[in-house]
Amino acid sequence: MEAALKSALAAHHRELPDKLQVVIHGEQLDRSLDSGKGQAISAAAFVLASAAITGEEPDATVIGVVTNEGEYKLPSEFWHQMRDLQTASGGGRLILPSDATEHLLAVLVFENPDFFFKYDVVLADNVSELQRLASKTPSEVDAAIFAAFEEIRSKKGNTSTGFYLTNKFVRPRLIEIAGRAPWYASAKMLALQASGNRPTRLSKSILSCEIMIALEPVAKLVNRQAERPDNSYVRNVDSIYKISRKSIEDLERYVESTDRPLYEKARDLTTQARSFGRTCEKYRNHNYHDDGAFENFYVVEPVESGLRKLLATYNSISEELTRNSQP
Repeated sequence: MEAALKSALAAHHRELPDKLQVVIHGEQLDRSLDSGKGQAISAAAFVLASAAITGEEPDATVIGVVTNEGEYKLPSEFWHQMRDLQTASGGGRLILPSDATEHLLAVLVFENPDFFFKYDVVLADNVSELQRLASKTPSEVDAAIFAAFEEIRSKKGNTSTGFYLTNKFVRPRLIEIAGRAPWYASAKMLALQASGNRPTRLSKSILSCEIMIALEPVAKLVNRQAERPDNSYVRNVDSIYKISRKSIEDLERYVESTDRPLYEKARDLTTQARSFGRTCEKYRNHNYHDDGAFENFYVVEPVESGLRKLLATYNSISEELTRNSQP
């Protein structure tokens, strides 16, 4: 991250302070780093470092990564972050890369237009636009656009978003703001919602992300294949089937006809998990000991075979979903 960050800073600011070092600390950042998960904070780090150089205080949530050339791009697994944002408290200005449009449309598919009043969602292509839009004191032109949107939001009050957007005066004003500022995603998405022509089907990449999330319980099940199944294992198979199956079925109405084969593979996997659970249940008393342990339960051929098949099916669909989910 440091090399890309310094290159982006150099490309944007031309001249950097001698012996520049970028050091960012924070309790939440430290916890995140300790978790071992991949990080995508170079865009936020750029904004903070730029603020230190220019003295311009930022006031925005920034998600994304910057490249050596100063481009502003989506991080991996971005849809997971979008899901978290939709349920998180707070709000304010949210700056995303321009190629996040597909993900924003998915928010409308899931019938959550409130998200675009909760956050001032704006889009940027590069670090120059990123720094400009992150400023706590925007330019006169940008400030006027933010104020125009804030006026629309303030008049909404406690009215439901769906009903408010039916007001014949609201949509033209949103269209006007989006025309003046094509980067203002909140105005653009709410205008689309108000038109009555919001999207109702997920793109293949977002659908693939959602299916992977729905299948996470199955993933945990098959990743335990080296363990010897016991009573809790048998009980978990049934609950895993129910949880994943419901999550998969909840997605059905958002699936494009061309993506039905992919969806049906995922649904069939949950059916296979249920069948495996029934096999486990059938043989769960095999070699049952007085101390409650299962001796050689795992090597009962039908159980071993069922788990191998379930793992093979899961790996196959997981690879396909991973390919499809790439932005």
